[in-house]
Amino acid sequence: MKGIIKRVTTSDNPSTPDLEPAPWEAELPEHYRGGAPGAVGVHLAELSAAGVSVDLPASGVVAVVGANNAGKSTLLREIVTQLGLDAGGGAGPRLLLEGVRLHATGSGPDIISWMGRHLPYSRQIGVSGFTTSRGVLAATAIADQWTHQLGPDRLGLFSSLMVLYVMGEGRTAGVSPQPQRNSIGEPPAHPLHRLQDNPGLLAEL
Repeated sequence: MKGIIKRVTTSDNPSTPDLEPAPWEAELPEHYRGGAPGAVGVHLAELSAAGVSVDLPASGVVAVVGANNAGKSTLLREIVTQLGLDAGGGAGPRLLLEGVRLHATGSGPDIISWMGRHLPYSRQIGVSGFTTSRGVLAATAIADQWTHQLGPDRLGLFSSLMVLYVMGEGRTAGVSPQPQRNSIGEPPAHPLHRLQDNPGLLAEL
């Protein structure tokens, strides 16, 4: 398999909220506070391609196998492109993929807490919010996109955070030396940082 599409969750107990108020909570309206980051989850529930529709499990590993030039990389690339679309956006011509169906969980407050686990929060003149691939976005705007703009077949801005697609030559970057974070409290920017934050997983590996 030449790519990875990962299911995203953050906790074994999806009902558990953050133990301490996050620094941005005071800036939010009451109904956006107190989210549980572990309640956020996304997985690819159904895939249709080349005239075949397949239901996919919520957890585990799904392998795409086939001969050289059978279309494995093309299929994965088309899935990633589809998931990255915004609401109302078109994917353009495709060779194999006919459609996908996502299953997502979590409320607006939950996604705000989840973003706080993965992205830095920035306070700037005129705008405060999470630093994303699309610039600094207010927490309330992110919550509204999660609850109102997330489609059954696309993730929009959340795709860059929840989907990883790498070719063979890019996999070595996952184990290459990485600089330390300025503070252990900063969100992880690399898989090795996540190991630092999870002593149990580090010990297991």
